[in-house]
Amino acid sequence: MDDGAKAGTSVYLHTKGFTLVDVYKLAGMLHYKFGLNVTVQIHDNRPVIYITAKSFQLFKSLVMPHMHSSMYYKLGM
Repeated sequence: MDDGAKAGTSVYLHTKGFTLVDVYKLAGMLHYKFGLNVTVQIHDNRPVIYITAKSFQLFKSLVMPHMHSSMYYKLGM
């Protein structure tokens, strides 16, 4: 729950501890299994997953049931 950040109407998943290959695999599965529009970006020479504004509401509906209410601020609530 803590390794992410809201950026306007988008979300970053901070996957900087993973290899670029693994991050691309995860991004592909997020798209394939859940229909999320995602990209992989490089921040500080390490990969992060960017969930686009177009997919924000879907992402929110997928993760909220699994989040502690103290972390809702991460989704702008």
